[in-house]
Amino acid sequence: MAALKLIFPVIFFCSLCLCGPAQTTKTIDSLENQYQSCLDKGDYMFGCAKKFYFQMDSMLNVIYFKLRSTLDTSKQTGLKKEQKLWLAKRDTYFKKTFSEFKKKNPNNSPYGSAWGAQDDAMFMYNDNAEFIKSRVLILLRKLN
Repeated sequence: MAALKLIFPVIFFCSLCLCGPAQTTKTIDSLENQYQSCLDKGDYMFGCAKKFYFQMDSMLNVIYFKLRSTLDTSKQTGLKKEQKLWLAKRDTYFKKTFSEFKKKNPNNSPYGSAWGAQDDAMFMYNDNAEFIKSRVLILLRKLN
């Protein structure tokens, strides 16, 4: 069963490579709607946010490599430099959200079950997912 849980996301995000940018924007909308529906249930919202984070991270990788494959060598080099700068900003942002979590929950980790701190972990994952989503949208505009 665990293998199936891993295979489905891989197939799903690989299929994004076959779709155009408009379709991918619709995919983002669909993922956001699923995320909101999950949150609206009010049950294990931490898991909802964590799942959305991983979906956005996977989408970022797919879109980045799709865009990169459409560029000539010099533009690929430029995109790679731009991505490295963004990754540094992402790392700084993630350290900030982690630090905020740890201030409120010094004895907990947001990376496991986060028992006793699930709301704060949920907000951390949500903020990180939104940060990644903004980069996905920028790369999609470049793909057009």
